Formats: sequence, structure tokens, C-alpha cells
Amino acid sequence: MDSALETAVIAAAVSISVSFISPAFTHQLWKSQKRKEQQLAIAARFATLIAEIAAGVDSREPKAIGKKSPAETELIGILYVIPVLFENEATVDRALTLLGRGPSKESPVLLRIELQGYLSAEALNTSFMKIVKLGER
Repeated sequence: MDSALETAVIAAAVSISVSFISPAFTHQLWKSQKRKEQQLAIAARFATLIAEIAAGVDSREPKAIGKKSPAETELIGILYVIPVLFENEATVDRALTLLGRGPSKESPVLLRIELQGYLSAEALNTSFMKIVKLGER
């Protein structure tokens, strides 16, 4: 085969393979980035809600006896989303335990704090122990 023809065939083959592989690769990167953005948003909102509930500043509406406050209701909604967006087994287990779907030896307050650490760790692609060490400073 002629060297110019070989070059043209190789260039065409590379061009065709790149045109098929590039969109799939780009889509995979986009999905991963979008998932991380959603995880960070959930972790931030979870932190805000547990702080509001703990501080008792969840007073957007007067709480009727036996009814959950708006922050508590939103927190429950977030707990249902966590198993969908997060993959770490410890993260999912803590969310399900807070929903009452698993055995718990720990207090709900401790579970919420641990869950916040696991949410942040997974959303930031770091280890839970690194989050704990940052909290000890």
C-alpha cells in the first residue's frame, strides 16, 4: 500500500473511532460531575436542616402537636434520596436507620452527625476518617 493511502486510512479510522468514543466519554464525565454536584447539595442541605432542628430555630410554621415541622419533613425527604445518590454502604445504612429501617444502637443525634460526615466524605471524594480528623482541629 502507498504511504499516503495508509496515512489517509489511519486518519479516517482514528477520526471515526474518536467521533464514536468522544460523546460517550464526555457523557460519562458529565454524569459523574452532575452526581457530585447533587451529592454536595444534599450534604449541604442536610447539614442546614439538622442544625435548624438541633438549635430549635425551625419556626417557619407553628408546630402542631404530633406533626413534624417543615425542616423535619424535608429531612425525611432527603433521607429517602440518599440511597439513590450515594453508593457508600455506611452512608446508605445510616440514612436507612434514621428512617427506621434498620437496627440502631446509637442515638439519632449521633447517627445524624455520622451521616453528615459520610455524606461530605463521599461528595468530596475523601475518606470519612479525613473528615473526622478535620473536625477534631
